Amino acid sequence: MARKNIGRVLSDGVVVLCVVLLCALNVSVQAAIEGEMVTYTISGSVGLSGVTMNGLPNTVTDGNGYYNAVVKYGWSGTVTPVMAGYTFEPQKRTYPKVTSDQSNQDYIATLETSTISGTARVDGAPMER
Repeated sequence: MARKNIGRVLSDGVVVLCVVLLCALNVSVQAAIEGEMVTYTISGSVGLSGVTMNGLPNTVTDGNGYYNAVVKYGWSGTVTPVMAGYTFEPQKRTYPKVTSDQSNQDYIATLETSTISGTARVDGAPMER
């Protein structure tokens, strides 16, 4: 009787072993998938405080004109500094796929100026200098 069932016991044991191995593999695969998210930093200087860095998540330059933003691995986008009364060089920077930290991403701010010309008059007569 024992000889008759030995094949059955061995095959059941193999099935149990396979199930245990598959469960172990599933745990290691889940651990790899559920690992920490990889992030990188985009940072630099604009030279002015309070400049909004459009395109980056909630990023405004600090009191010394520096900005620092954390983005996910593979992030793509365009960053544009914005502040009323100023232009920036470069106007924007495009990032096709971030796979490392991007430091020294600096911009130069220039105050917009206007020239007003004409003649000031008082009661229709030009003012004297």
